[in-house]
Amino acid sequence: MRTSEPMNLPISVDPRSPRPLRDQITDGIRALIRDGVLPSGARLPSTRTLAGSLQVSRSVAVAAYERLAAAGHIRTGRGSGAYVNRPSPMAGPPAPVPSPVPVRRAGGAERVIDFTPGRPGTEHFPLPAWRAAWRRAGHRPPPDVQDPLGEADLRRAVAAYVRDTRGVVCEADQVVIAAGTQAAARCAAHVIAAQDGGLACGGPTWGELRGAFGGAVALSPAAADEEGLAATGLPDSVRHLAVDPDHQPHGAPMPVARRRQWLAWARHSGGVLLEHDLYGDFRYEAPPPTLWSMGARNAPAMYLGSLSRLLDPALQVDYVILSASLGVRRSFLQHVNEPPPPIVQQAVHHLVDEGHLARHGRRMAPLYRHKRDAVRRVLGGLGDAGRLPRTAAGLPAVLLLPPTVCGRTVARELWRRGVLVPPPGPPDGTAAPSPARLVLGYTHLPAPDLERGLSLIARVVTEAASS
Repeated sequence: MRTSEPMNLPISVDPRSPRPLRDQITDGIRALIRDGVLPSGARLPSTRTLAGSLQVSRSVAVAAYERLAAAGHIRTGRGSGAYVNRPSPMAGPPAPVPSPVPVRRAGGAERVIDFTPGRPGTEHFPLPAWRAAWRRAGHRPPPDVQDPLGEADLRRAVAAYVRDTRGVVCEADQVVIAAGTQAAARCAAHVIAAQDGGLACGGPTWGELRGAFGGAVALSPAAADEEGLAATGLPDSVRHLAVDPDHQPHGAPMPVARRRQWLAWARHSGGVLLEHDLYGDFRYEAPPPTLWSMGARNAPAMYLGSLSRLLDPALQVDYVILSASLGVRRSFLQHVNEPPPPIVQQAVHHLVDEGHLARHGRRMAPLYRHKRDAVRRVLGGLGDAGRLPRTAAGLPAVLLLPPTVCGRTVARELWRRGVLVPPPGPPDGTAAPSPARLVLGYTHLPAPDLERGLSLIARVVTEAASS
């Protein structure tokens, strides 16, 4: 007998608040799990039901569930609903956090400067192309039967796009279109779980995928050094690897020599190499080649990327590319994949196929680089108080703190002063101790907020290091 679905959750949202509705919903559900109102195994309302009860768009509810699943608080599955994970990851009360001091803006409005990573800037958004793409998609009747691996037009466009922008060579029939990061990660987890062996993992962006793997695969955090995750010291039972080479525990990209070591390890282990590159459209300098282009495509490998991160993560259009040697697993994914609605896929197809997405990325690159340089200018000269590794790609910057500084104390003090940064924790799962760090999303912030927020971060970190 299926668990009945709660029609309403005792949470509320304030559309006038500067905090995004998605984050308000996420915080509310987290609190219900923490306080035991939603026990382990409890079924959550569908995104449609939740959106209706809170009077928000369904995409907002979907984005909130996506975040909760990425953090491991809930699990979701196609057709089976969403449930609180067992055991609940929210056990134990959180440390008390003081109320923030709002930052006053021109005109008297108040808001918090939010450095939460993963949000693109909205400047130069291609609104005319966006509207035209949706109009064209609406002229086409919905298909009688939806392709569970994604619309053929979009798969062809993705294959061409990743070839031209990332050097990832593949055929359209190797591409699987998924409804968001968690759906794409679940596809990868199913492929890996069908084989023996544990999964080596780690890095700042691994936390966005970890919840999708659940208990399907035995996870083995990899040790890390200055060059990134190390392909040594892993148990013999570990045969697979999940890695984002451009985002490593110490902030800098993985050098080519270390990438070759991991490719050699993967060939020796005979397992699957999952290269997740959600922020591959955000590059500030010539990056090292992808593992896929260095030879992983000729082995059992998958490449996971995102189209929606460049426009709006709430769009929920990500993809997984399977190497030719995993082709037999592609038919298996027909039964587990969760593709986006056909009209969404068609609209995104027009944006990609007509070059609008690539042009938007090129327009945004100088703006993001300018903001990245502002981060370097303010936080790059902290001396012993903090170290800012080179940021060559992606939306976040990583500020490494000295051993004498407690990252959570810094986050609480920043919150008190009106700056929100994610509290440091062990999101990457690396086995070896790594320095405390602040992961800062900055690309979405307007220049005045960015400068003020960075100045406050520098001040609080310096004060903590000298106390």
